[in-house]
Amino acid sequence: LILRMPRTGNWLKSQEQCEIIKDVLQAKRITVGRHDRAKCVTVKGEAMFRCYSCCNKFWTSHHSTIKVNLSSAYVFKRYRQRCQSCNNNYWATPHFTTQRFQQVATKAIDQYIRNIEGNNYDHSASAHHNTRRPHAMMDCERCIKRGKHC
Repeated sequence: LILRMPRTGNWLKSQEQCEIIKDVLQAKRITVGRHDRAKCVTVKGEAMFRCYSCCNKFWTSHHSTIKVNLSSAYVFKRYRQRCQSCNNNYWATPHFTTQRFQQVATKAIDQYIRNIEGNNYDHSASAHHNTRRPHAMMDCERCIKRGKHC
């Protein structure tokens, strides 16, 4: 089975991601204030990565993590993963399809709602997370930043 990564034109650009976040916020009738302390949310989703260094390997990860500012509908941090195939220490950025990013945006807004309601823990995501195999902590930017598995 050979999987091919779509050309870069098939991946969402920042402006398209902003529009999706705005659409989901509008569909859920949520308004996030500029001074809202819970406006920044970190969520995981499924994305693809590609090593542009030397090996051109690509991989899919369910641990693709982004940080979203919901008041400005902007993804301001995309946590990278290191290529495990080559020794060039290349860190790849996650690429989301439209469908996958819509899921991530919905998750971010649901997490925001849980945060403002005081229920920060998502039990369904935790149960789902436990069924997946763990990823290499030293190859995940967020794990390294946190000092533990993300």
